[in-house]
Amino acid sequence: MAGFIRTLEAQTVPVAEFDERLWGAMVDYVTVGVDKRLTVVFRDGTGMDG
Repeated sequence: MAGFIRTLEAQTVPVAEFDERLWGAMVDYVTVGVDKRLTVVFRDGTGMDG
């Protein structure tokens, strides 16, 4: 989480589009289920189904 915060603090302009550095700083991994649903697991261990 500290790396994510440092990355955000280094931004000089608001985030208006996808930024792979921010993605990599906060996401640990993504899994795709047999039903093609995505599960995103963040570096702090929390997850989100989508």
